[in-house]
Amino acid sequence: MTRGKKNKMKKIRLIRIVISMMALFVFTALQNAHAQPAVTPAEARAIAKEAYTYANPMVDNYRVFYGSFVNEKDPEYKTPINQLVNLARVYTHEDRAVQTPNSDTPYSWLGMDLRTEPLVMTVPPIEKERYFSIQLIDLDVNMRLYSPNLEKFKNWAPPKAKKL
Repeated sequence: MTRGKKNKMKKIRLIRIVISMMALFVFTALQNAHAQPAVTPAEARAIAKEAYTYANPMVDNYRVFYGSFVNEKDPEYKTPINQLVNLARVYTHEDRAVQTPNSDTPYSWLGMDLRTEPLVMTVPPIEKERYFSIQLIDLDVNMRLYSPNLEKFKNWAPPKAKKL
């Protein structure tokens, strides 16, 4: 037998061993899957309820974000990402981007993408008699900042991201 044939035979043997091990792994996994108890309808309902409760705010927040800052054809489109827009009007019952916008409050919108660089927001001087607020919410619907007072805002830094 030549050296080339021996190497070919070794490769074929190795391939057979790997295929056999994969088949054994799949068979064992299937056996274990069947050995696990089935989920009852009540458990499935509870799991679905938890998943909906957890995911619904994020999905709805992304809907608003996508319509406001990404999809230029959306009737609720406001401005491109990382560009502030000030709306010189008040909201009415016709506005549907968020569930209950105040009807006597002018809004500014800013969708921030901080993946590549930070953004610097400068707030102009505002008379003490006037109310204003700055609210930053991430896509997981965690409020990162809510500041109706500039003194609180001066030294603010975002919280450290938690690794999952």
